[in-house]
Amino acid sequence: MSADVVDDRSQTRPLATAAAERGSIPLGLLVIIVISGLVSVMLATTVSAQRQARHDSDFTTVLYAADAAVEQAQFRLRASTSAEARMPVEGSTLTGVQESCPLLGVSWCIAGGSAETGRYQWYAQRLGHTRSWEVTAVGERNGVQRRLRVIVEEGRRFFAAAFADSIANFGNNNVADSYDSGRGDRPERWPGPGRAGWVGSNGPVETGGSSSVLDGLQMFNLAAAGTSDPASQCSGQGRIGLDTEQSVCSTWAQTNPVGSVEGPYLQGSAQPRTIAPGPPELRTALNACGSGPYPALVIDSAGVHVTAGTTPVTVRTVAALQPFRMEPATLPTGQPNPFVGVGLGAAPEEANYYCFRSVRISVDTTIVAPQTATHLTGTDIPTTTEEWTPRADMANPDDAVTLYVTGNVEIETTRRLNCVACNRPFPTDPGAFPPPRSGALQVFLQRRLDSDPPAAFHVGNDARFGGAIHAPGANCGGSGSLSTAGTAADIYGAMVCDSIDGVGQWHFHYDESLEFIGNTDFGTQQWEER
Repeated sequence: MSADVVDDRSQTRPLATAAAERGSIPLGLLVIIVISGLVSVMLATTVSAQRQARHDSDFTTVLYAADAAVEQAQFRLRASTSAEARMPVEGSTLTGVQESCPLLGVSWCIAGGSAETGRYQWYAQRLGHTRSWEVTAVGERNGVQRRLRVIVEEGRRFFAAAFADSIANFGNNNVADSYDSGRGDRPERWPGPGRAGWVGSNGPVETGGSSSVLDGLQMFNLAAAGTSDPASQCSGQGRIGLDTEQSVCSTWAQTNPVGSVEGPYLQGSAQPRTIAPGPPELRTALNACGSGPYPALVIDSAGVHVTAGTTPVTVRTVAALQPFRMEPATLPTGQPNPFVGVGLGAAPEEANYYCFRSVRISVDTTIVAPQTATHLTGTDIPTTTEEWTPRADMANPDDAVTLYVTGNVEIETTRRLNCVACNRPFPTDPGAFPPPRSGALQVFLQRRLDSDPPAAFHVGNDARFGGAIHAPGANCGGSGSLSTAGTAADIYGAMVCDSIDGVGQWHFHYDESLEFIGNTDFGTQQWEER
C-alpha cells in the first residue's frame, strides 16, 4: 500500500459514537417517560381501586346501619300494645331522639350508630288508622349514604270469627259471617254473608250439618297432620255463605272463587297459625295485677259483687245495672271501692285493665270504660241509681275495657254482655240500633299457674256476647258450671281459643272493625331503597 494512502477509521470512530449516543438520549427519555406514565397509571389505578374498595365497604356498611335502624323501629313497635306509645313524637325526651336530622331532612328523628359501623337516623309514621307503619331510615359512613323506605305491618290479634288452636267442633245449624261496628269512617252494618267471617284451626274442624253456613275455612298445621289437603282436616256438611249450593269442605271450595283477592273458600297451610300474644305474654300481663289469686266478679240482679277471699262483698246494689262502669270514683256515694288491688291502670298503655279469677254475668250488662273528657259516652252515663237505656255506642273501642281472667267467664242463659240490640233476628237499621262495638270489651283468658285448671268461656242457651275473646289455652263452649248446654249463642266480635265445642246453633259474627287491633307482631310488607 502506498505511503500516501491514509487510514481515516481512527478519525471517524468518535464521530459515529457521538452520533449513536445522541440517538440514545431521546430513547432513554422516552423510556423514562413511558415507565413514569405506567407507574402513574398503576398508582392511579391502585388509588382508584382503594377508593372503590373503601366506597364499596362503606356502601355495604351503611346498608347494615340503615337496616339496623329499621330493626330498631320494629323493636319499638313491638315493645308496646299502645300505638300512641310506640313511637316518640316531636319534642320527645326519650333516649336517641334528636331535633336536627340533616341526613333525613326532617325536624326530628331517632339517631344511633357510630363512625366505625355507620351512623343512622330514622323516623316512623302510622299509615292512617291501619296496622301498617312506614319507616324511613338512612345510613351514612364517610359521606356515603343509603336510604330505605320500609312498610311494616302488625298482625291482627283478632283475625277470625272463630279459631281453635287444637280442635273446633260445631254442632248443627251454625253460622259464621261478619258485620261492621263502624270504627273510623267505616259504615255500620249488621251481619251478612261475605268473605270476612272465617273459621279456622291448627287442628281438625267439624262444620256440622248442611244447615251450617260459613264464609270460609282456613286449615293450618297440615304438615303435622301428614297431609297437604285441607279438606282432609275438614268434616261435616257446612255450606258456603255466598254459594249455599257448595260444601265448604269440598275440592271445589279449594279453587273457587277464581281470581278472588281473598283466595278460595277453603284454604290450607302446612305451618301452624301463630297465636299472639301467647301464654307467656298473657302471664306477664297478669303480673301487672300482682301475684294473685285475683278476686271473683259476679254481676246479678242484686248488684255487683266482688269476692276477694271467700266472702262476697256487694259493692253496688242498684235496680238498674246499665251500665256497669269500671270506675270506683263514679259509684254512688258511700259504696266501697271494689277494685283496690285488682289492677286498675296497672298496665301503662291500658288504663282500663282488670284481673279476675272468674267472671259470671247473670243479668244483662254493659261494661264500659271510666268516663273521661274524651270518652264518647260523655255525661250520658249516670253516676246515680237512676234508670236509663244503654246504647251500643256508649262503648268505645279506642277506650276499651280489658279483662284478664284466670278461670271461667260465664254468661247465663238469655243474658247479654255488651250486646244491647243482639236479637234473633237482629235489627236491620244500624242507625236506630247500632251493632255491638266488640273492640270496646277485650277478654283474655289464661290460667295463672300450670297446675291450675284451664280457663274457660261458657255460655248458656241464647246468650249474647259483644266483644273479643283471646283464650289460646282455654276451652270455649257449653255449660261449665251452668246448668244448660249452651245452644243458640251469638258471638259478636271474635273468638280465639284452644278448643271450641259448640253444641249447636252458634252464630259467630266477625266484627270487621277488629282489623285495627294488632298483636304486636310486626312483619315486613315492603322494602325498597330510595
